[in-house]
Amino acid sequence: VRKHETTTNDGKFIFAGRTTDTPTTASFGVGTILASPMLEWVRTHNSASSNTEAMDMRNTGTGSLFEYMVAGTEGTNGFTMKLLSQSSGISRSWVTTTSGSYWKALANTPSSVTSASRNTFVVGLASGSGNSNQSGQKGIMAGFDHTGSMWFINALGHTGNESLNAIERDVLNFNYITAGWSESHTSGRRGMLFRFSRGGFGTGNHHLECLS
Repeated sequence: VRKHETTTNDGKFIFAGRTTDTPTTASFGVGTILASPMLEWVRTHNSASSNTEAMDMRNTGTGSLFEYMVAGTEGTNGFTMKLLSQSSGISRSWVTTTSGSYWKALANTPSSVTSASRNTFVVGLASGSGNSNQSGQKGIMAGFDHTGSMWFINALGHTGNESLNAIERDVLNFNYITAGWSESHTSGRRGMLFRFSRGGFGTGNHHLECLS
């Protein structure tokens, strides 16, 4: 559950998850907790996989047009989706599937950026047989443009297992901070913070910190 980012003082929230009695269906939507709590809308994403779940959802946009980004998993693949909320209702703009990936969280560029220039960044994990060319489970991050095209994907890890579980923009909206855990270089599991540029992994300044 997250706060509806581009509205204020209206009690709106956004949520993502799965339909418990239908494991092939991810569910997500918008609700309000004002005097009359209610769900404003709910949509689903169906898959042939028995492990389909929306892991995170964020919104951007202003005025009468809101954009919603959803990230999740369907079996051994990750999915990223863009929804548009207009006066005519909720419509799906695109869905991109990434094989061998498990998306856990996402972040958008700010609403002040025009729609055609907005990007979405997702983080999660992948096995060595997926989008990681390293052995074991590795943390992964990827960027998608406003059309759903992936413009980078990279793995972060070493000899053990890693996972990236959360992501936020920094206060300047230039870098992205992701948090997770690592089992490399230690006999146990340590917390991990990683910063990367909005230009993609491999550009700008990076910083990695492992915490006990």
